[in-house]
Amino acid sequence: MEKPEVTLSKPETLDDLIKTLRKKFEKAPVNVDDLMKTMEAYKSKEEEWEKFINFYTSGYTRNRVYEEKGKFELLVLCWSANYKSDIHTHPGLHCFMKLLQGKLEEKRFECRGPSKPKSLDPSHPAGMVQTSQNVLKKNQCTYITDSIGLHRVENLSEMKGAVSLHLYCPLSQACQTLTSAKDTAAP
Repeated sequence: MEKPEVTLSKPETLDDLIKTLRKKFEKAPVNVDDLMKTMEAYKSKEEEWEKFINFYTSGYTRNRVYEEKGKFELLVLCWSANYKSDIHTHPGLHCFMKLLQGKLEEKRFECRGPSKPKSLDPSHPAGMVQTSQNVLKKNQCTYITDSIGLHRVENLSEMKGAVSLHLYCPLSQACQTLTSAKDTAAP
């Protein structure tokens, strides 16, 4: 007699989160709202992810927690004090970000106006407009994909690093950055 399948309704540990995600990715297509709820349900415990912490003095590090070939990857990102990413895309993938420690701000942008590029080409940053900003609290999640816009993430602390958990699906590809784009006020 086979054991009944156990469904994890709320991932209590990082291992539970991985098991739950693996189960969800067995079926295609994956429901974005369901993945968001799963990421939000996991309440982080530092002892579970501290082994993935690796800070640079400036910038950020991407530290792999788990990869399910061809389906998703889970990363811990460590943000140096006062570090701000470039405005960037996530071509062809979904990005879920959960704050584990510290204080991160996400600013979202879109391309507008007559100079709007036909593709999100870093050589054409004109027409970038900030559409929103959100300061994340511990265990809060956010989601972005190119159909929503581009974004920038910033560690607001001048003294302490910040740590976030990222779920990319399908597997993370190289993002395009818009390094020369200037922040403009939200409309």
